Amino acid sequence: MSKDTNIIILSGNLAGEPEIYTFGDGQTQIRLYLAMRRMIGELKQPDIEEHRRKPNIFRVVASGPQAEIDYFYLCKGAGVTVYGELRTREYTKDGQRHAVMEIFAHSIVYGRGCNFERGDRHRAEIAERTGHEVRRVDELPAEALEKYVRLMSHGD
Repeated sequence: MSKDTNIIILSGNLAGEPEIYTFGDGQTQIRLYLAMRRMIGELKQPDIEEHRRKPNIFRVVASGPQAEIDYFYLCKGAGVTVYGELRTREYTKDGQRHAVMEIFAHSIVYGRGCNFERGDRHRAEIAERTGHEVRRVDELPAEALEKYVRLMSHGD
C-alpha cells in the first residue's frame, strides 16, 4: 500500500514584490507569486507559441522567522526554488465561502537577482529578536534534498 505524498518543488522568478503580514499573535507570513514558463516541447503551431509565452503563476506562502528573513532577500524578478507542499485554504468574504490553493513553502532557495545585501543586513537582527536561527539559503545541499523527499514521501 502506498502512502499519500504531497511534495512540490518549483523553480521560477518572482512575479512581483513579496508581501509580508504580521498577525495578532506575532506570527509572520510572507506571500509571493512565482512565475514559471510553460513547457510544451518543440511544436511550432501558432496557438502553441502563444500558449508558451504565458507563464503559470503560483501563490506561495511561508511563515515563521525564516519567512521573515526570506522577505528581505527576495525581490521582483529574483530566481528562486521553492520546496514545499500544496495546501487548500478556505476563507469567507462578504458572506461567501472561498477556497484557494497555494504552495506552503518549507524552504526557499535564493537564486540570481535576490537582494543579498539587504537580507544579510536584517538576518542577525531577526535571529536575535526571535531567538530562532535563520539562514541564508543560497543552495540546498543534495543530502538535504534527498532527506526532504524521503521525509515527505514516507515519513521516515
